[in-house]
Amino acid sequence: MNNNPTNITPPKWPLKLLRFFVKKEYLEEVEGDMEEVFQENLESYSEKKAKRLYTWELLKLLRPIIMKNIGGSYRMNQFGMLKTNLKIGWRNMVKYKSYSSINIFGLSVGIASTFLLLMIINYEHSFDNFQYENTYRLADNWKGSGISDNITSPTLPAMLEEYPEIAAGTRFFDSEDIVQCGENYFKTAVHIVDSGFAHTFRFKEVYGNLEQTLSTPNSVAVTLSASRKFFGNENSIGKVVTSTSEKSHFTVGAVLEDPPKNSTIQFEILIPWLNAPDWLSFENGGNWYNTFMVAYIRLQDGTNPKEFEEKLVDFKEKYYLEDRQSALDIVLLPLKDEHKRYTQKDKTLSILTLVAFIILIISCINFMNLSTAQSIGRAKEIGVRKVMGSSKSQLVGQFLTESTLISLLALIFGLGIIIFSVPWVNTYFDMDIATIAIQNNGLILSLLTIGCIVGIASGFYPALVISRLKVVDSLKGKLKTGGIGQYFQNSLIVVQFAFSILLIAATLVIWKQIDYMKTKDLNFDGNNVIAIESHSDLFKDSKKAGSRLEILKQELLHESSIESIASAQSFPGKYWQNYNGFSPSFPTGTATISLRQIAVDHNYFETLKIKLVEGRNFSPDLVSDSTAVIINRTAMEKYGWVDLDDKFLLAGGSETEKFKVVGVVDDYHYQSLENDIQPMIHFYSKHVSNKLIVRFHPDHINSGIALLEKRWSEMDAYEPMEYFFVNYEFDQLYKSHERIATTTTLFSLIAIVIASLGLFSIASFSIRIRRKEVGIRKVLGASMAGISLLLSKRFCLLILVAFIFSIPVVYYASELYLANFVNRIDFEFSIPLLAGLSAFVIAAFSIGLESVKIALSNPVDSLRDE
Repeated sequence: MNNNPTNITPPKWPLKLLRFFVKKEYLEEVEGDMEEVFQENLESYSEKKAKRLYTWELLKLLRPIIMKNIGGSYRMNQFGMLKTNLKIGWRNMVKYKSYSSINIFGLSVGIASTFLLLMIINYEHSFDNFQYENTYRLADNWKGSGISDNITSPTLPAMLEEYPEIAAGTRFFDSEDIVQCGENYFKTAVHIVDSGFAHTFRFKEVYGNLEQTLSTPNSVAVTLSASRKFFGNENSIGKVVTSTSEKSHFTVGAVLEDPPKNSTIQFEILIPWLNAPDWLSFENGGNWYNTFMVAYIRLQDGTNPKEFEEKLVDFKEKYYLEDRQSALDIVLLPLKDEHKRYTQKDKTLSILTLVAFIILIISCINFMNLSTAQSIGRAKEIGVRKVMGSSKSQLVGQFLTESTLISLLALIFGLGIIIFSVPWVNTYFDMDIATIAIQNNGLILSLLTIGCIVGIASGFYPALVISRLKVVDSLKGKLKTGGIGQYFQNSLIVVQFAFSILLIAATLVIWKQIDYMKTKDLNFDGNNVIAIESHSDLFKDSKKAGSRLEILKQELLHESSIESIASAQSFPGKYWQNYNGFSPSFPTGTATISLRQIAVDHNYFETLKIKLVEGRNFSPDLVSDSTAVIINRTAMEKYGWVDLDDKFLLAGGSETEKFKVVGVVDDYHYQSLENDIQPMIHFYSKHVSNKLIVRFHPDHINSGIALLEKRWSEMDAYEPMEYFFVNYEFDQLYKSHERIATTTTLFSLIAIVIASLGLFSIASFSIRIRRKEVGIRKVLGASMAGISLLLSKRFCLLILVAFIFSIPVVYYASELYLANFVNRIDFEFSIPLLAGLSAFVIAAFSIGLESVKIALSNPVDSLRDE
């Protein structure tokens, strides 16, 4: 309790607040009452609490009825003013239909284009966001060769035993199989996984228990779409599916939702590792030598991945083959970065972000230019409103209301464009951007924010220009620009067309690079060549399939439509990510090098016309060729060899697996030209049957395919013959780049159209101001061509300035993009020159329309004044 000393006074700042806001007629009474309350509180509470209560009670008293009118001597009905501004804005939109339509069109297309690009970018960044944060892919980083996605099969089980920091892990072996359900057969993607799959990833269960299924032999988990494909709409739990390759029966124990499109992990059927085929066992292929396995781990919460990587050095020294211990490091690749790493889309997303930003900027500039140009017809209205007492702030408020209204209408139309375009985008890019966008509340909020900010920001400059007009000039319908305003307007035009030239140049660079990759000599000939899926498991009698295919090959060689035929594990453009380490037998101690590997027969190089530069081809007549290999030129250079005399390669550094190098082929491109050619090794196999590679006579391709389909149908296969044109499949490697090029081309056209609309409006604005000058010049004898040149000269100079400014930006952006490609074009000055010329022609057309119109007008009309 306080003794209420007389020297304690209320806090000063709340008292000052009270005296500033409260009307004089209420101030004395309110201040007295508050003083009494303060003294009473001092008797009951401490000084600090009494002051806090005084401040709180005072703030509660600040109500509109006792407060001064801070804004002036009259009270403004803000809602009424807003309603009036909206009415005036609507009437002006109806009155100036052409300007309003162009404005709304340009802005709506700009907003829609920007948001569609943001949706695509958001989709690409959304990959695996639904998975656990600390999930990683295990990989080997070979010194000198880079990252190898695949590891040895025993690596994961050994790690799970060694490190408690791993919460869960799974191998993820990818294969295809013919699955039998009742009387029906389906070619299906099958993945063999460990039981830890259930806790390594987040995939929702529809029916059953995933962990229990993957821990139970002869059980299987399927996706919902696979379940419906196999069994219709029935609940498939307890149903039986049969693997034709393994002749095994599996009972469906769990049904999962389909992996979303933005998931790196895609599957249809999951088989427990307990039912892995024999060739994946440690005694066969699944040992510490063969690197073909994909594996993922999830670390315990709080585990630092970098520190864990350092621990794996000891693991490598304990388990890895001796020759690999110094040749590689085990690394963790974040699952959430897998999509970007695999597709290499970082620079692509940067391009799309830049395009989105440029289109939005051009749309805003276009809005400002059109709004400023439209104001010439409203000069008298502004003068009258100023004479009637409208303040500058009221005029700014009016025009900002109008610009925001236009922006919101553009937003509505833009939303319609987005809704209409989303299905096309999903189909063309194989995406599901709508679902991801709906799940991202921030993206939806950004659309609304973009609309409002664009309206306010774009309308602010025209509002200031219009509100600063002199009353006399306004009433006479005169509108002059100059000084800072003129420089700002010129800057807008330069920025618009510099960006437009940049987009056109970017489009040219991307298309030229794609054309270069698609037309460059690949050092193999894929024209008139098809690859046929011919694995023995595709046939009902798989044991006899190999010999029957061999007979078929011999018979087909006598057909006039077929020039040659070969067998291989795969073909260029579809090579597996299959690597192994090989060291030369001499000199000893040479570092192990990771080589990409493939098995082929003796006709492979001839069929694809791959040139042999050293040594000889494989021979079916030499028994010793079962341990012979042919490497490419890059591998030979890596080993530092100048000839093939007594050259042997040791698999995993082991003398027991020794391969004689009998030949060297030229470096042919078996993957996208984005990447360098890796060192490669070809094993010889007479009976490899994964793919049949067939070269047709150029004039008999259709008849040759028909013949093959007929002979295939006689071999009792589960499905019709599936084949690919080799050159077409190789071109598909550049599909994503073609999509980006098409997207950039489309949005570049949109940007240049929007920029041209803005230039047309500003040209119209400037030319109308000079209509009397034009009239005088015509009276004095100026020609139409001379007047047109006079009116267009300023804008042509501005586009020239935009072109000059764009050149270094185009060069830098081009080099940044082309740095992604090992095989690339050189930057040529003709690219920005052609882009600048294109922009100039389009701009000249826009300006010329208005210039010619004014030049042809009657000088009497322009010289007459009120």
